[in-house]
Amino acid sequence: MIEHLIAEMINDLGIDNYPVEAPQNTKGTFIVWNVSGFNSLKNTSKDQHHKVNIQFNIYAKSYKETKSIQYKLVDVFEYLHGSVERQNATYEVIGNLENVVDLFDTDMKQIVVDIQMEYYKK
Repeated sequence: MIEHLIAEMINDLGIDNYPVEAPQNTKGTFIVWNVSGFNSLKNTSKDQHHKVNIQFNIYAKSYKETKSIQYKLVDVFEYLHGSVERQNATYEVIGNLENVVDLFDTDMKQIVVDIQMEYYKK
């Protein structure tokens, strides 16, 4: 599934990340992400066309650090177009930024980034 690709791409950024939820008492800078929507689209080719929504919750010690990570995520996923090979699978991917919700405050220290990806797994 596409989750392996997402996790590896975040790992490539060198940021701790967790699917769905972080372990209790996690501190420091990290991302919690989940696939919030998944659609399979029918087409006439043999490739399976999918559309997936991913929500990234970025936690950091400062607003500046949180925004820096947001920009890195957007750079990686929003402008992702073309073939990506991971875990013995090839994906033809198109990424789109859907929404950024800036919820950062002294308690939450969080920014939410929503990315939509369309892909074909070959």
